[in-house]
Amino acid sequence: MATALAFVAVHCLFFLTWTIQRRTPMAVKNWFDLRNDYSLPSWFGFLCLSAAGIACLRWGQRSGRRGILTTGVLFLFLTVDDLLMLHERIGGLFA
Repeated sequence: MATALAFVAVHCLFFLTWTIQRRTPMAVKNWFDLRNDYSLPSWFGFLCLSAAGIACLRWGQRSGRRGILTTGVLFLFLTVDDLLMLHERIGGLFA
């Protein structure tokens, strides 16, 4: 019984995905395309990194631990690096 329900669920998922892909305009599909640098998944990653950085900074300030503060600064640096694409620019200088 559980196997049959799993097959039905997978079939429904595939059908729903196929239907959405056929009926969704290309402009909306581009928002979710992972090959683009500033798509919605990329902005979600920026938000998660910055939230982690801010949380670590606040936690480090309250507890007085330098390691946690350093981790927060590194998370915020990674956010800025992703937003400004610094690693691509620096890599282009050495290539």
